[in-house]
Amino acid sequence: MIRAAAAGAATLVAELALIRYLPGQIRLLGYFSNLVLLACFLGFGSGMLLARRPLGRRFGPEAPALGLLLLVLLAALGRGLNIGSSLSEVIFLEYRFASRVVPLAPFLAASFAAIAAANLPLGALTGRSLAEREGLGAYAANLAGSLAGSLLFAAGSALAAPPWTWFLAAGALGGLAAPKAAGARRAGALAACAACAVLAARFSAGAVWSPYQKISTGPLRVTRELGLVQEWFLPSLNDSQRRDLRELPPSDGLTVRVNDDSYQTMVDLSDASIKRSPELANLRRQYDLPFLRKNPGREVLILGAGTGNDAAAALRAGASRVVAVEIDPVIVALGMGHPERPYSDPRTTVVADDARRFLARDRSHYDTIIFGLLDSHVLMSGKSPVRLDSFVFTRESFALARLRLKRGGALMVSHAVGSEWFSDRMRRTLTEAFGRPPVELSKTLYHPIGRAYATGATMPAGKPAPEGSMPNTDDWPFLYLNGRGVPSEYLFALLMMAALSLAFTRLSAGPGLKGLDAPAFFYGAGFMLLETRAVTALAPLFGSTWQVNSLVFGGVLLAALLATAAAAARGADRYRLHAAGLLALGLLVLRFLPLDRLASAPGGSWAALAAVAWPIACGGFLFSRRMSKTAPELRLASNLLGAMAGGMLEYSSLAFGLAALVPLAAALYFAGFRLERSTSHSARSGPSSSASRPS
Repeated sequence: MIRAAAAGAATLVAELALIRYLPGQIRLLGYFSNLVLLACFLGFGSGMLLARRPLGRRFGPEAPALGLLLLVLLAALGRGLNIGSSLSEVIFLEYRFASRVVPLAPFLAASFAAIAAANLPLGALTGRSLAEREGLGAYAANLAGSLAGSLLFAAGSALAAPPWTWFLAAGALGGLAAPKAAGARRAGALAACAACAVLAARFSAGAVWSPYQKISTGPLRVTRELGLVQEWFLPSLNDSQRRDLRELPPSDGLTVRVNDDSYQTMVDLSDASIKRSPELANLRRQYDLPFLRKNPGREVLILGAGTGNDAAAALRAGASRVVAVEIDPVIVALGMGHPERPYSDPRTTVVADDARRFLARDRSHYDTIIFGLLDSHVLMSGKSPVRLDSFVFTRESFALARLRLKRGGALMVSHAVGSEWFSDRMRRTLTEAFGRPPVELSKTLYHPIGRAYATGATMPAGKPAPEGSMPNTDDWPFLYLNGRGVPSEYLFALLMMAALSLAFTRLSAGPGLKGLDAPAFFYGAGFMLLETRAVTALAPLFGSTWQVNSLVFGGVLLAALLATAAAAARGADRYRLHAAGLLALGLLVLRFLPLDRLASAPGGSWAALAAVAWPIACGGFLFSRRMSKTAPELRLASNLLGAMAGGMLEYSSLAFGLAALVPLAAALYFAGFRLERSTSHSARSGPSSSASRPS
């Protein structure tokens, strides 16, 4: 039981560590929804299929740490590559300076295969720990360990623990999941854990890992012709511009990098600084823009306040109250060192929170609301295809902001994407939220980064969005996709993952995919879609913060653990049909009940959580009953491989919206339930009612 619990904790910590670390080192991986997670699932599932085969029995306590060490080394190699891609709306702001260019297709295939292969040992050790005991005891211990691993990683996120601690914990827990071994192998396990931790620390030196992303800083550079030069633009400078390039002193500010790419600048734009460095004048206009209108008011809300440039501009314009909302606590901490000290000013209130959640809970009113340049570089979570800031730029979010405007107030939105379709999308979204087209300020006033819009009751109406342009909504929040559909690069990723998954499963299970359990596979696929829908349904209500995501995933594991306890009770088989009926009803509620309206009612937040947890618990009960049969490791392997298939099906939300995941999950659960009933009936009525145990 201890080994099963250690295996559950190890897989959870390793999975979360890789989801955080690999996109932080190789940024492109963060743009292919769930690729790292699905590769982990493939490795864990295939490893469990190997548990009873000779290769699976060879994995010892050192194997999990060696697998993680391999990925740390490969990430260091991949970090120096320039990975070619074509669709800018998918790979947004992907800047690379390396000269070694690698095509996207082979890179993605190699990455997926390497992540899966490195996780085979953990899967095999998990499978062996489950195979030692029939029934649900070992599975319950595995779930309890997974819950403990989730809580451990959440605690590390709260403390901004560096990557070496994640890998050390995952490798050590993986070693505990292994059967007793000779002293030399135990010593090898300790050495592998230490090597993995040392190299992870070495390859991420100089960076701080916030709960969301890897953050580092660098110097600011200017030229007389171009003004402030972003790091990604440096390779484009000509010889004359390079000779004119000068570096500003640290006292004037710094560049903030996210996952090794220039993200934002923290810069002194005061009158005194502009006198010293006139090259910064154009940049200052970008932040002064919201306050150039007549009577801009004195109360300002900034959503996505970053390191403080917007707040500094508001204070320079004479604001009496500034509320600066920024989700990342490490970014806020950097902002405390801003040269103009806007976050230390008594007129400023700094709130470390998700912008959407703040809008839903705040009851103050403002003269000016500013949506900062929230060009998120990361996904909301490893189990969601949505970016961290996606629900901030939806029609529903702008409608909430409209309620917070004073009479005569104005809302300002900026973005760095210059594409016409993106501008049409933003204008359509603001038009549907405010009932009138926004005016595009950057058409008449200089904006060095991209485009800026203003809207409000007293603002002039702007140019209407073209007919047929679509808004961003909570159901379709994919800000950087040019229309509904699955982009070609994502389609390739899907085909590649499917082919490699079939190859791994075939090699692990043997001819005819022996040992795979079809009902457990479909239950896993349905569960993955349901979990994704839970995350995306709750994000607009409770925010996309790491705390909320940790609570959701912890709640999912707790619901699965309670469902397992219920399934282990005497006579639980007779309630399978009841559970299926309750699951169907719960899916209907989740699909058609407007959770945002429910959450605004008294006690509605708890009701919204219950609406999400209900079908998850019922689906967990059905799978747990399946796990109580023979060969639990093969059923869990099938479930994980099914979850991987469900993760691939999540891409359909790019075409049909997030709500469409619920009926798709229902169809998968129904297929699993029917297959289970038909196989059970065949076993009872056939000439040989006792099925042989898979090996």
